[in-house]
Amino acid sequence: MSIKKNIFYNVSLSVLNVLFPIITAPYISRVLGVENVGVVRFVMTNVGFFALFAALGIGFYGVRELAKYRDDQAKCSQIFSSLFTIVSCSTLVVALLFVLFINLIPEFREYRLLFSLYGITLYLVPITMDWYFQAKENFRMITIRSLVMKLLALVGLFIFVRERGDVVPYILISVFSVVATQIWNLSYAYRTGLRINFRNLELRQHIKPMAVFLCSSVAISVYGMIDVVLLGFLSSYEQVGYFTSANIILDMLIAGCIAINVVLLPRLSFNNEQKNDAANTALLQKTFDLNALLIVPMAVGVFLIASRFVPLFLGSEFVGSVVPMQVLSFKMILLVFSNFFVLNVLFVSGNEKKFLFVAICAALLSLVFNPMFIPRYGAVGAAMVNTAITGCFLFVLNLYFVYKSTQVRMRWKAVGNAFLFSSPFFVLYYFCNKYMAHDLVFLGMFICLSVLVYIALQLQAKNYLMQQIVNKLFF
Repeated sequence: MSIKKNIFYNVSLSVLNVLFPIITAPYISRVLGVENVGVVRFVMTNVGFFALFAALGIGFYGVRELAKYRDDQAKCSQIFSSLFTIVSCSTLVVALLFVLFINLIPEFREYRLLFSLYGITLYLVPITMDWYFQAKENFRMITIRSLVMKLLALVGLFIFVRERGDVVPYILISVFSVVATQIWNLSYAYRTGLRINFRNLELRQHIKPMAVFLCSSVAISVYGMIDVVLLGFLSSYEQVGYFTSANIILDMLIAGCIAINVVLLPRLSFNNEQKNDAANTALLQKTFDLNALLIVPMAVGVFLIASRFVPLFLGSEFVGSVVPMQVLSFKMILLVFSNFFVLNVLFVSGNEKKFLFVAICAALLSLVFNPMFIPRYGAVGAAMVNTAITGCFLFVLNLYFVYKSTQVRMRWKAVGNAFLFSSPFFVLYYFCNKYMAHDLVFLGMFICLSVLVYIALQLQAKNYLMQQIVNKLFF
């Protein structure tokens, strides 16, 4: 399947992932309330951390290895069988530790029922296999399956989650979605040729690189999750609710850019194996320019509209999410470009150990500075550490290793133009905010005017990507 079709399907999936929270987040925030939302996120984040150890970094590593042999189904089955065996063993060990933790640690024991229910998703890690379909560049199946599962979850949400105390039904719906997804995955993979065979396994050759990917995943997830965990321990579940709600909204917005980078990983790995450097260079520059075109105006817009958007979208109870969202809006830019350089340059070129070093340093910074800021500033302190300290560090050091360890060099003109052409948003915000009292009218007018002005300025500057997008849409 062509890259354009894969990008279409994966961006469609990202749009779906955005639309689903747009519908559910306001409903859940109003029904469950900020404290229960904080409890749910605390449980899901901690279970996710255990799942991370169980997975051993299989996501990115599996895509890279399978993509090299995507047309050889027998070889793909052999690699999958080896990775499945390794991850099954790690999941067994991690699951035993998980059971001990939820019975011994007071903060976990208090919500043992919720941890036990959502822990079912941990036991399914060995068959969590989107990475297999990504390596085969079968983004169409992932998109269709996700659409069906989200629609079922949405129906269940509106039927079973109706009152503030309906936390258990909410958890169960999330678990059902994961279980049904994995059953679908296994069934489809078997029908399309995957066979798990425990003969002729190649375990040793995968364990060392998977350990590197695991350490990288753990380190970056400590950076990404530790603020939520520490907010739960050092502050309150209310602050967890403020921070995670702001983060979820921003994750929704950057999903499209991340999706583009994910689509490129298998193709870049395949080109790298074929020594097709020219194709990779052109593909990387175009993707870099597209990331700049999209994420910079998005981040500037989020910073400006946060104070009017949060009360409308989440409810007045979540006003405490406004400042964290504004602080984290700057992280959006850093995160998207860091993701681009790590996924599409360092991982593809086999320099994952460089990223491991960066991720460990970022995790240590997060562990050092979050306990300083969280007790005093709560969600705002976590956002400050996440953006100004660890976010900037990740971006700068990743860029340094890209320039030191590879021949990849990006032209940055698109980034400068994106910032320049986003500057009129401040003037538009001033007038829209001053003369439009109704939040929905303000948001609609500000977003429409900002998009039109930004497109016009990019076209005036003869941005080739914007010209292609406009031609596709209107001509």
